[in-house]
Amino acid sequence: MLRPVIWLVCLSTIAVMPNRGYGQPGPPLAGEGNQPVLYELLINGESFLVEGNRIVTLRSEQDPDTEYQVAIRLAPTQQYHMPTLRFHYQRPAILERDTEGGHNVVRLVHELGFSMLIHDLGGTIDEEAQKQALGILAESVAESFREMGAREVQAGQPHSRKFGENTGHGTVIRYRDAEDVGHTCLVYVLAGDNFSATCVIQYLDRDQEDVIPLVRKTLDSFQAAP
Repeated sequence: MLRPVIWLVCLSTIAVMPNRGYGQPGPPLAGEGNQPVLYELLINGESFLVEGNRIVTLRSEQDPDTEYQVAIRLAPTQQYHMPTLRFHYQRPAILERDTEGGHNVVRLVHELGFSMLIHDLGGTIDEEAQKQALGILAESVAESFREMGAREVQAGQPHSRKFGENTGHGTVIRYRDAEDVGHTCLVYVLAGDNFSATCVIQYLDRDQEDVIPLVRKTLDSFQAAP
């Protein structure tokens, strides 16, 4: 098992990362934008170009009497691989990779307005190391909010929770911004067989009912990369 001294020095740098440094979003969603997204479809050795999210009829050039009715749709649930872990997320959302930190840090941004900053720590860490990591990360996140001018920054008591087959240690941080809008930040350290990760989730208090089910699905899906 990895000991916390190996990687805890990295945690404060990813607590509340600004948007700069993230410049590679996930693949475009079919049908979005001004231009249609085309896909190449191979059927019995013949190649066809078709638009996504649309049922089309294709006629074989090799056999004009043969037609195919097809449709290509992107599933609402997508999978993303990091160096030692993988997880599912729900469309519509995009993934932005930290261009400076490589493949170990990604930010998931959903159209509902919430974000999840995920850091692949690599390897497995024990419960004591998880608790130590959570303490350092939660304090760094809270301090980042204070430096941003947030008011009434309050951190809850640490708690443990199961996410799928994995163990998670977390805490809740709440604050109000300059316009007196309430924000919630969930800070978790997750560990499973052959992987460990931190996840910092931010959303507006008023969006909680819509956000929590989606966040839970993603956290439940964490598992070691094959």
